[in-house]
Amino acid sequence: MHIIETFVPIMIFLLLVSSAGTKISASLSVLSGFVFFLRDLLRRRFPWYSLGGLGVLLVVIIAVIRTGQAGRVLLPGIGSNGLIFFLCFLSLPFKRPFVAWASYFARHYPLQWYWHPRVRPAYTEVTILWAVFFGCRMVLQILLMKSTNAFLVLVFAFLSGWPSTLAVLIFSYFYGTWRLRNLKGPSSEEFRNGDPPPWDGQKRGF
Repeated sequence: MHIIETFVPIMIFLLLVSSAGTKISASLSVLSGFVFFLRDLLRRRFPWYSLGGLGVLLVVIIAVIRTGQAGRVLLPGIGSNGLIFFLCFLSLPFKRPFVAWASYFARHYPLQWYWHPRVRPAYTEVTILWAVFFGCRMVLQILLMKSTNAFLVLVFAFLSGWPSTLAVLIFSYFYGTWRLRNLKGPSSEEFRNGDPPPWDGQKRGF
Protein backbone atom coordinates (compact mmCIF):
# COMPACT_ATOMS: atom_id res chain seq x y z
CA MET A 1 0.00 0.00 0.00
CA HIS A 2 3.02 2.32 0.35
CA ILE A 3 2.99 2.83 -3.43
CA ILE A 4 -0.15 4.95 -2.96
CA GLU A 5 2.08 7.61 -1.42
CA THR A 6 3.70 8.04 -4.83
CA PHE A 7 0.46 8.51 -6.75
CA VAL A 8 -1.85 10.52 -4.52
CA PRO A 9 -0.01 13.91 -4.82
CA ILE A 10 0.33 13.49 -8.59
CA MET A 11 -3.34 12.60 -9.02
CA ILE A 12 -4.39 15.60 -6.89
CA PHE A 13 -2.45 17.88 -9.22
CA LEU A 14 -3.86 16.22 -12.34
CA LEU A 15 -7.43 16.43 -11.09
CA LEU A 16 -7.25 20.09 -10.00
CA VAL A 17 -4.92 21.79 -12.49
CA SER A 18 -7.59 22.48 -15.11
CA SER A 19 -10.25 23.81 -12.75
CA ALA A 20 -8.30 25.33 -9.84
CA GLY A 21 -5.24 26.56 -11.72
CA THR A 22 -1.57 25.69 -11.42
CA LYS A 23 -0.82 27.49 -8.15
CA ILE A 24 -3.65 26.04 -6.08
CA SER A 25 -3.33 22.53 -7.49
CA ALA A 26 0.45 22.59 -7.04
CA SER A 27 0.14 23.82 -3.45
CA LEU A 28 -2.41 21.18 -2.46
CA SER A 29 -0.58 18.33 -4.19
CA VAL A 30 2.79 19.27 -2.67
CA LEU A 31 1.14 19.60 0.74
CA SER A 32 -0.29 16.10 0.44
CA GLY A 33 3.16 14.83 -0.52
CA PHE A 34 4.69 16.41 2.61
CA VAL A 35 1.96 14.81 4.73
CA PHE A 36 3.03 11.37 3.49
CA PHE A 37 6.68 12.34 3.97
CA LEU A 38 6.14 13.42 7.60
CA ARG A 39 4.08 10.32 8.32
CA ASP A 40 6.96 8.15 7.14
CA LEU A 41 9.39 10.03 9.38
CA LEU A 42 7.10 9.72 12.40
CA ARG A 43 6.88 5.99 11.78
CA ARG A 44 10.68 5.83 11.51
CA ARG A 45 10.46 4.51 7.98
CA PHE A 46 12.65 5.87 5.19
CA PRO A 47 10.32 7.83 2.84
CA TRP A 48 11.23 6.15 -0.44
CA TYR A 49 7.75 6.30 -1.97
CA SER A 50 6.76 9.75 -0.71
CA LEU A 51 10.06 11.24 -1.92
CA GLY A 52 9.64 9.54 -5.29
CA GLY A 53 6.13 10.91 -5.63
CA LEU A 54 7.26 14.42 -4.72
CA GLY A 55 10.11 14.19 -7.22
CA VAL A 56 7.84 13.22 -10.11
CA LEU A 57 5.27 15.80 -9.02
CA LEU A 58 7.82 18.62 -8.99
CA VAL A 59 9.05 17.72 -12.48
CA VAL A 60 5.48 17.91 -13.83
CA ILE A 61 4.72 21.19 -12.02
CA ILE A 62 7.95 22.85 -13.18
CA ALA A 63 7.35 21.73 -16.78
CA VAL A 64 3.84 23.23 -16.77
CA ILE A 65 4.95 26.51 -15.13
CA ARG A 66 8.00 27.03 -17.36
CA THR A 67 6.28 26.30 -20.65
CA GLY A 68 2.76 27.47 -19.93
CA GLN A 69 1.59 24.57 -22.07
CA ALA A 70 0.85 21.18 -20.56
CA GLY A 71 1.59 19.54 -23.91
CA ARG A 72 5.28 20.34 -23.56
CA VAL A 73 5.42 17.75 -20.77
CA LEU A 74 5.18 15.14 -23.54
CA LEU A 75 8.33 16.27 -25.36
CA PRO A 76 10.80 13.94 -23.57
CA GLY A 77 8.43 11.01 -24.12
CA ILE A 78 8.11 11.75 -27.82
CA GLY A 79 11.88 11.63 -28.18
CA SER A 80 12.41 8.43 -26.19
CA ASN A 81 9.44 6.61 -27.76
CA GLY A 82 10.54 7.66 -31.23
CA LEU A 83 14.06 6.33 -30.61
CA ILE A 84 12.84 2.94 -29.34
CA PHE A 85 10.35 2.65 -32.22
CA PHE A 86 13.11 3.44 -34.73
CA LEU A 87 15.50 0.87 -33.22
CA CYS A 88 12.80 -1.82 -33.12
CA PHE A 89 11.75 -1.13 -36.71
CA LEU A 90 15.35 -0.98 -37.95
CA SER A 91 16.37 -4.24 -36.28
CA LEU A 92 13.68 -6.41 -37.89
CA PRO A 93 14.93 -6.55 -41.53
CA PHE A 94 18.39 -7.53 -40.26
CA LYS A 95 16.90 -10.42 -38.24
CA ARG A 96 18.53 -9.06 -35.12
CA PRO A 97 15.47 -8.01 -33.07
CA PHE A 98 15.90 -5.13 -30.66
CA VAL A 99 14.37 -7.02 -27.72
CA ALA A 100 17.02 -9.71 -28.11
CA TRP A 101 19.74 -7.07 -27.69
CA ALA A 102 17.94 -5.67 -24.65
CA SER A 103 17.76 -9.15 -23.12
CA TYR A 104 21.41 -9.82 -23.96
CA PHE A 105 22.66 -6.73 -22.14
CA ALA A 106 20.37 -7.47 -19.17
CA ARG A 107 20.88 -11.24 -18.83
CA HIS A 108 24.13 -11.97 -20.70
CA TYR A 109 22.91 -15.14 -22.37
CA PRO A 110 25.15 -16.27 -25.27
CA LEU A 111 24.57 -13.76 -28.07
CA GLN A 112 24.39 -16.43 -30.78
CA TRP A 113 21.63 -18.19 -28.84
CA TYR A 114 19.27 -15.31 -29.65
CA TRP A 115 19.79 -15.88 -33.39
CA HIS A 116 18.94 -19.61 -33.24
CA PRO A 117 16.02 -20.32 -35.64
CA ARG A 118 13.98 -21.78 -32.75
CA VAL A 119 14.69 -18.84 -30.46
CA ARG A 120 14.77 -15.72 -32.62
CA PRO A 121 11.03 -15.78 -33.60
CA ALA A 122 10.03 -15.16 -29.98
CA TYR A 123 12.21 -12.05 -29.78
CA THR A 124 11.10 -10.91 -33.23
CA GLU A 125 7.43 -11.06 -32.26
CA VAL A 126 7.98 -9.18 -29.00
CA THR A 127 10.03 -6.58 -30.89
CA ILE A 128 7.05 -6.07 -33.23
CA LEU A 129 4.86 -5.62 -30.16
CA TRP A 130 7.28 -3.00 -28.79
CA ALA A 131 7.39 -1.19 -32.13
CA VAL A 132 3.58 -0.97 -32.22
CA PHE A 133 3.34 0.12 -28.58
CA PHE A 134 6.04 2.79 -28.64
CA GLY A 135 5.03 3.96 -32.11
CA CYS A 136 1.37 4.40 -31.13
CA ARG A 137 2.33 6.13 -27.91
CA MET A 138 4.57 8.53 -29.82
CA VAL A 139 1.78 9.36 -32.30
CA LEU A 140 -0.71 10.03 -29.49
CA GLN A 141 1.81 12.24 -27.70
CA ILE A 142 2.37 14.27 -30.87
CA LEU A 143 -1.38 14.70 -31.34
CA LEU A 144 -1.77 15.88 -27.74
CA MET A 145 1.16 18.31 -27.88
CA LYS A 146 -1.03 21.30 -28.78
CA SER A 147 -3.92 20.39 -26.52
CA THR A 148 -5.14 23.12 -24.19
CA ASN A 149 -6.74 20.57 -21.87
CA ALA A 150 -4.09 20.25 -19.16
CA PHE A 151 -6.01 17.55 -17.31
CA LEU A 152 -6.22 15.32 -20.40
CA VAL A 153 -2.57 15.83 -21.29
CA LEU A 154 -1.18 15.21 -17.82
CA VAL A 155 -3.37 12.17 -17.16
CA PHE A 156 -2.22 10.70 -20.47
CA ALA A 157 1.40 11.54 -19.66
CA PHE A 158 1.09 9.78 -16.32
CA LEU A 159 -0.80 6.68 -17.49
CA SER A 160 1.28 6.27 -20.65
CA GLY A 161 4.47 6.45 -18.61
CA TRP A 162 5.71 3.67 -16.38
CA PRO A 163 2.28 2.05 -15.69
CA SER A 164 1.72 1.17 -19.35
CA THR A 165 5.41 0.40 -19.88
CA LEU A 166 5.39 -1.98 -16.93
CA ALA A 167 2.30 -3.71 -18.32
CA VAL A 168 4.00 -4.18 -21.71
CA LEU A 169 7.17 -5.52 -20.07
CA ILE A 170 5.20 -8.04 -17.99
CA PHE A 171 3.21 -9.16 -21.03
CA SER A 172 6.42 -9.39 -23.08
CA TYR A 173 8.03 -11.64 -20.48
CA PHE A 174 5.13 -14.06 -20.18
CA TYR A 175 4.45 -14.15 -23.92
CA GLY A 176 8.16 -14.52 -24.69
CA THR A 177 8.70 -17.42 -22.28
CA TRP A 178 5.53 -19.12 -23.56
CA ARG A 179 6.69 -18.68 -27.15
CA LEU A 180 10.14 -20.08 -26.39
CA ARG A 181 8.59 -23.21 -24.91
CA ASN A 182 6.43 -23.68 -28.00
CA LEU A 183 9.34 -23.17 -30.38
CA LYS A 184 11.06 -26.12 -28.65
CA GLY A 185 14.51 -24.65 -29.11
CA PRO A 186 17.46 -25.04 -26.76
CA SER A 187 17.64 -23.16 -23.50
CA SER A 188 20.47 -20.68 -23.17
CA GLU A 189 22.29 -23.18 -20.93
CA GLU A 190 21.77 -26.07 -23.36
CA PHE A 191 23.04 -23.86 -26.19
CA ARG A 192 26.08 -22.86 -24.13
CA ASN A 193 26.86 -26.53 -23.40
CA GLY A 194 26.28 -27.61 -27.02
CA ASP A 195 23.59 -30.14 -26.02
CA PRO A 196 21.95 -31.96 -28.95
CA PRO A 197 18.16 -32.11 -29.47
CA PRO A 198 15.64 -32.88 -28.14
CA TRP A 199 15.99 -29.92 -25.80
CA ASP A 200 14.19 -29.13 -22.57
CA GLY A 201 14.01 -25.51 -23.71
CA GLN A 202 14.07 -22.18 -21.90
CA LYS A 203 11.78 -22.46 -18.88
CA ARG A 204 12.79 -19.27 -17.04
CA GLY A 205 14.07 -15.95 -18.25
CA PHE A 206 13.46 -14.13 -21.48
